[in-house]
Amino acid sequence: MTKVPFETQNGDSEKTDLKEIDSNKTDAKKSIISSPETSPAKTKKNITWHKDVVDSLNEGEFENGEFQGSGNLFDDNEIIKYQGKFVKSKRHGPGILFLTHNTRIEGNFVDDELVSGKVYEKQENPENQPQKGKSKPTDVLKYDGDFKNNQKHGNGTLFLKSGNKYIGEFHENLRNGEGKLYRKSGEVCYDGTWKNDKKSGKGMIKFKTGHKYVGEILDSKRQGQGVYYWNEHTFYKGNWENDQRSGIGMLSRYGLVIFDGEWMNDRYKSGIYNYHGDKSLSKYKGGFNEAGERHGKGEVLWNDGSKYSGDWVDDVREGKGTEFFGDGKVKYVGDWKGGRKTGVGSYYFRNGVKYEGDWVQDLRHGKGSLFDCDGNLSYKGDWFKDNGCSLIRKKVY
Repeated sequence: MTKVPFETQNGDSEKTDLKEIDSNKTDAKKSIISSPETSPAKTKKNITWHKDVVDSLNEGEFENGEFQGSGNLFDDNEIIKYQGKFVKSKRHGPGILFLTHNTRIEGNFVDDELVSGKVYEKQENPENQPQKGKSKPTDVLKYDGDFKNNQKHGNGTLFLKSGNKYIGEFHENLRNGEGKLYRKSGEVCYDGTWKNDKKSGKGMIKFKTGHKYVGEILDSKRQGQGVYYWNEHTFYKGNWENDQRSGIGMLSRYGLVIFDGEWMNDRYKSGIYNYHGDKSLSKYKGGFNEAGERHGKGEVLWNDGSKYSGDWVDDVREGKGTEFFGDGKVKYVGDWKGGRKTGVGSYYFRNGVKYEGDWVQDLRHGKGSLFDCDGNLSYKGDWFKDNGCSLIRKKVY
């Protein structure tokens, strides 16, 4: 950059080295600022001036003792910090603010404050890299919008390294308020509120899979009440915690409720699961394990009205449980293992006969007693694969 000559009091140009100006800073201030003879009223001249207040070096148009028009502002190391318009020694109008060697803001100033502008950053551009030598630095637009106190503030557009861009509100250099995030393709991937540069409040998240979430968000995670859509027919509506389904919620598909109840860590915890389309099963009501399997206390209902109520372990009946006929009458009460009657239990036949004793894999096996429909003991003794080994009276069943 070519600097304008330093003006003498009589108006004649006299070339002076910047180092000499710096060494005579105090004298320059006194001779140029304090002395009325240095800057006569209504006289416009090019001048290099050490500013009295900020102790920095300016050069440009000078009128009535103040900078007026085009000029440059340098720091103590004679590195340019601002280039543009001045009004009464204040930056006012279009100008360029140099933040670092690679970053600058081309904007508009009012009363020495930056109010709007574009942030550019020099980057190596691989596409322009020649076959030999280094790549050519290219200006990349990083931000276009409002400023306050040299910070992004108001409305603006932020261009991200990923190719995504944000259009919306800023507060003190961070995304705050309403704003939209766009993918490189131009598709909106978030539309909602922001707080301290994170998605927070209420909004819509569009995933690359095409899935969509609409609801409450905290620190860029789904938190609170919200709806997650796999497609227009399948959705989850309910509570979220730390980006996972947790709390009370409902899963629906094609207008049919699949699960309604409590969730934890994106899995069923307890509630009602409906087996739509299953020829035999109707629904299950009870607890689940972390894998989403029936676990703990639960009740399953078949389409014919029969049901089981009792203990479950990893999706199979195991522990204590009761099996019912379709008309609601008790069928079996006792022990279960691996989904079958195993252990000790009582079985009630439809004709009124009852068996009490040992079971192995759904068969009477071990010690057991058989009672007729009037409650009289018909057989007591050993059983082998569902058959009594000896009779004390006539065989009833």
